[in-house]
Amino acid sequence: MRMQPLENGLQLAVGMAIELKPRGYHLFFQDLVKPLVRGQKVPVMLIFATAEARQVDLIVEAEGPINKDMLGRPQEVQAG
Repeated sequence: MRMQPLENGLQLAVGMAIELKPRGYHLFFQDLVKPLVRGQKVPVMLIFATAEARQVDLIVEAEGPINKDMLGRPQEVQAG
């Protein structure tokens, strides 16, 4: 399995919910100054092609690499 960026972003209909989870749609953070810690709030700016940008706070639920304990516990994010 290999990660690839979505060159045209993720296409969402108005009011459509998506799941962000390991091995599915997810956010990949690069060049972090320090490691993320469980329970930490991370401000993220969501940018939409046809709507206002929106800042949300995501909460870190697990540390380290993906493992079997993390699978099956997706977080739902409401877009728009």
